[in-house]
Amino acid sequence: MPRSFHKALLLSNGSVIIIGGAAGMFNYQPITPTNSVEMYNPFTRMFTYGPLLNAARYLHQATSFQDVVYVSGGIGGGGAILSSNEYLIF
Repeated sequence: MPRSFHKALLLSNGSVIIIGGAAGMFNYQPITPTNSVEMYNPFTRMFTYGPLLNAARYLHQATSFQDVVYVSGGIGGGGAILSSNEYLIF
């Protein structure tokens, strides 16, 4: 899915995880935050879907530690500023 304002992290297994972001910024469409998580495996060159975020968000922060990805803040639907935190285990 084309998106912007997402986060991408390199996991310890070599996969890249792509978290949230905004869709619809192209061709002057409204900004729509997404709660999707995708993983790219560079060895198989395949994308797979990960668990959905509880809150759709863009312009958020993300970091990983010991196969846990922490996601915090950002902007949600309707431009609401999010103070929520989430974690994803891989």
